[in-house]
Amino acid sequence: MCFAIFENNINRIIGWCGLDGRNNENIIHIFYLIDKDFRRLGYATECAKKVLEYGFLKVEVDRVDGGCAKENIGSQKILEKIGMKKLKIIRKTRFTII
Repeated sequence: MCFAIFENNINRIIGWCGLDGRNNENIIHIFYLIDKDFRRLGYATECAKKVLEYGFLKVEVDRVDGGCAKENIGSQKILEKIGMKKLKIIRKTRFTII
């Protein structure tokens, strides 16, 4: 499931946010991508919160995972702001919420 993030003032899509996959363990993955000109304005955090809520309340998953490059501090902060906990750092930083 993927939602477009639309900025009404300029009448354009500025990003995407959604949930992907479901395996035998009832786990899905959250993702988001915001146009570089609109980052650090709260769009990703706002959308990620709503998508996370949707995953637990409507899709009824047991766990939501997220990930980003370990150098992507902004994305790590978004995942932490929406309540996810850091699991490990190797090449990618992994987060989860149960």
